[in-house]
This record gives sequence, structure tokens and C-alpha cells, in this order.
Amino acid sequence: MQERYWGNWPALPELVALPAGSLGHVYGLFMSSQGLSELPAPVLPDGVEGDDAYLQMRIRHTHDLWHVIAGLPITMAGEAAANGLTTEQLRWPGSALLIAADLVHRVSDADSDDTDTNASEGAGVDVGVAIAYGLNLGAKARPLLAQRWEEGWETPLDVWRERLGICSLLQTSPFPRLPGEAADG
Repeated sequence: MQERYWGNWPALPELVALPAGSLGHVYGLFMSSQGLSELPAPVLPDGVEGDDAYLQMRIRHTHDLWHVIAGLPITMAGEAAANGLTTEQLRWPGSALLIAADLVHRVSDADSDDTDTNASEGAGVDVGVAIAYGLNLGAKARPLLAQRWEEGWETPLDVWRERLGICSLLQTSPFPRLPGEAADG
């Protein structure tokens, strides 16, 4: 944080071209498959200084990367799991409020059978199960915000997950594998 570290974020086509199974390759496929584009390089507006501004930008910029590290699709249940992960890792009240909103939606949606039916990836995953899974991931993983992802785009995703201490927990994931993930990772 003191260094205001920000490494190189290649364009999506460059990421997809990285070795199969690498963090960059899987992240590029994930972003492309979800119809997402890379965020522009961060620039703190004039007059905005301090740790909080840097952290907000870093968290926003790495959110989808955290999805990849944790194997979470962009679905209602996947976002609920990401909210659990973020709550446990960052201890922000806002993330906890998002979990509350996820649970309220779960119990109040009269047209739903309490499963995520918005997308085929992650369909059928109960939001409550997703939140519990995300909280557990957040509790077990080494700090995601402290990682220099940009220095390891070519590193296999499984190696990143091993370093973060979440490989065995990912074996219990209620979500299907992301595009490009190794079958045994």
C-alpha cells in the first residue's frame, strides 16, 4: 500500500494468449466469456490522496480476478460467494450489507426456488450455501489484497491457489469449473 503498487495489466487478447491454465489465461477467458472488458488503468483524481483511495481502486480493479482465484462465476450465487469472501478478507461493513441483501433476496423472491437461475454457470447453487462457501474461502485464504497478481500472469492458477492455501477448499466448491481451469485443480 505504501508503494501504491500497480503492475502491468495486459489487454484481454494478450491474457488469453498466455499459457493454458495460467492465471492470465484463465482470467482472460473468464472476462471474455462474461462479456466483460478490462478496466482502464487507475488514476487518482486531483485532490484525492491517501490509503483509502488507493485501496478502493485496487479492490475494484482486482474484483474479477478474485472471482477467478476463488472459482466463482458471475451469477447471483457467485456474487454472493464473492461478497462472503470480501467480507471475511476486508471486514468492511458494506460487504456484510451486501450479504444481508443477498439473503433477503433469497427469502423474499416468491418466484424463485432459492437457487440461482440467472445463468447456466452456477445455476442451482443456493445463495446461502454460496455465502457460507465464500466466507470460508475468505477465512482460509492468505490476504488476496496483498498479492502482486501482475507479477504472476504466466504462473499456473493452481500454483496461485496453492500459495494462497485454498486448493483443498476449492475441491468442495458448489460451482462448476471456470473456462480454462485445469481439470485437477
